[in-house]
Amino acid sequence: MTTFAIWSGGLSAFGFAAVAIWLHHRTLGRRASDKVLLAALLLTAGWGLSIALGGPASPAATLAETLRNAGWLTFLCALRKDRGTVPRTLQALFAVLFAVLLALAAWDVLGNGVIGPGEVIWRMLFSSGALVVVHNIYHLTGARRQSGLALALATVAMMWTYDLGLYLFALLPGTISVTLLYGRGLAVALLTPLLAVALRDTGKWRLSLSRQAAFRTASLGAIALYLGIAVLLGTVVGERSTAAGVTLMFLLSLGAIAAIPSDRVRATAKILLTKHFFRHRYDYRSEWMRFACTIGRAGADDLPIGTRVAKALADVLEAPAGLLLLREDEAWANSSGARVTFGAGGQWNWTADVSQAFAPQAVTLFEEHGHIADCDAVRAQEDALLPPAWLPPSMTQDDAVFAIVPLVHLERLVGLVLLARPVVARALDWEDFDVLRAAGRQAASYLAEAQGQARLTEARQFDEFNRRFAFVLHDIKNVVSQLGLIARNAERHADNPEFHVDMIATVQGAAVKMHDLLARLDGSGPARPMRTEDIPLASFLREAALDSAGGQHVAFEGPKGIAVSADPDVLRTILAHLIQNAAEAGNAGEAIRIAACLQGDAVALDVIDRGCGMDDDFLRCDLFRPFVSRKAGGFGLGAHESRALARSMGGDLTAASRIGEGSIFTLTLPAASARRRQTICRAAA
Repeated sequence: MTTFAIWSGGLSAFGFAAVAIWLHHRTLGRRASDKVLLAALLLTAGWGLSIALGGPASPAATLAETLRNAGWLTFLCALRKDRGTVPRTLQALFAVLFAVLLALAAWDVLGNGVIGPGEVIWRMLFSSGALVVVHNIYHLTGARRQSGLALALATVAMMWTYDLGLYLFALLPGTISVTLLYGRGLAVALLTPLLAVALRDTGKWRLSLSRQAAFRTASLGAIALYLGIAVLLGTVVGERSTAAGVTLMFLLSLGAIAAIPSDRVRATAKILLTKHFFRHRYDYRSEWMRFACTIGRAGADDLPIGTRVAKALADVLEAPAGLLLLREDEAWANSSGARVTFGAGGQWNWTADVSQAFAPQAVTLFEEHGHIADCDAVRAQEDALLPPAWLPPSMTQDDAVFAIVPLVHLERLVGLVLLARPVVARALDWEDFDVLRAAGRQAASYLAEAQGQARLTEARQFDEFNRRFAFVLHDIKNVVSQLGLIARNAERHADNPEFHVDMIATVQGAAVKMHDLLARLDGSGPARPMRTEDIPLASFLREAALDSAGGQHVAFEGPKGIAVSADPDVLRTILAHLIQNAAEAGNAGEAIRIAACLQGDAVALDVIDRGCGMDDDFLRCDLFRPFVSRKAGGFGLGAHESRALARSMGGDLTAASRIGEGSIFTLTLPAASARRRQTICRAAA
């Protein structure tokens, strides 16, 4: 075994010396980390040489091992330092490990070559702490995306993992630790090819330790320190009394179980780490991403916007609850100095009952200055801008409210968010105010957008009602015009029996229309599905003329057997509008002409009047636009509604007109089937 140890140590020395010479010719003078790496390789070669000359358990070998570990730990520190400032959490862990190495070096020099249980435990502690450093650099940075750096870190981790196993078995009875001790030189020598491959191009290595990595480094370091202390105390106490050692380990385990799940312990640790190890309290990138994810995610299963706003701002201070108060505009009209009351807009885990009435001066301070109220400072009268009297009495008498964040959008106060007291409360500083003020403005923009969307939806509902009312009012106007035409024609045709029949039919039709219009206006009239029938135009137009012309003569021109495929009620509505317009535009007593012709699979129906006509601009741009009309008291809805109805039946409505010559409205509809037209022709003959 001794001969095997000597040869394995020599092989390790030769391998690391060869890698050091090769690295010297490639990267000498390039960076500080390259020089430290060269020193670590030479120290490892010296450790192998000490094993070959004096044996693996000699004082020289143990001191060389300590120097070797110091070289590799310095390399990791230099590697991180080349890429920026080392975070304080990592600095602290490096400092602890260097202190352990210094103690081990003194132990090696003054211990006369005797390795006792105490030194074994300290070497275990160093190996576990060094693995924590490698673990964080490897897993929590970009090392996994860089094959060379990842392989180099893995090589160093293998070396310290072997050491950890060696010293762990050294504390246990048996001979396996002796085998591991004598074979350590060979195990480390086998790492040289991997290390040579990893060091081919150290210039491409990049490290960037995140804040999350720093917290995890501190956590793992604390765990490693706890294990080392527990093993050390358990060994020392256990040598004197087994019962005392077992009791001590039980108490330490019980303390760990109680501390790890505690929110207060985690919050306190986070505050201490942030306060003492980082320049800024917040990781702005992660805070912004969390805020945007919380407040910007809307869906069927997600929280309402008010609840999301309260939660997003509560997460900034890690507050357990939040309450959103929304501005009520009618309260701002109060200029008498009375308190301004806000309305509840949403809450997240909020259970406290607080008053929502603020002094007008406080509202002005929130709106104009975006002032963040630290309620503890307000209660202690340490806030120079916000006296306690300006806040609701419930907030100054009870410490449930920790902070008040104004939501200001476009220099207008949208609302306020009350934050509950965190598990570990602390005084707010300028950085808290800056983050809360920026988050409040962003939350206010989301709220303003949501409120604007709600107002837009409400306006659309009112617009839909107004549009429906306008269409109904337009149809009522048409009915009134029909009755007016009957009244005017009655003076000339009062003695005509046929006129009496037409008048009675028109009045009955007007009553039915008025009843339908009232049903449409109050929403009680359900929308009737479209039905299509083959309609003979000659007879249908006579009935439509009786209902719509008000006694004025309508002349139909076209084949008697022509028919269309349409909905009778919808077609009657369209014709009523066209005939009514023609009657109003034409001269009294002049017949309204309706000409029909077959155009392939469609029927073109022209309604012709000899009125004043329309100019080209109105005809092209405004005729079919709703609420645009040139008639006195007109709504401009008839042409728009008629064209929409015609298109719903697969047809269309167009118009042609000349000033002083009249207008022609052409209604195009699908023609009835050929068999149906033949039947209509035979019936007409």
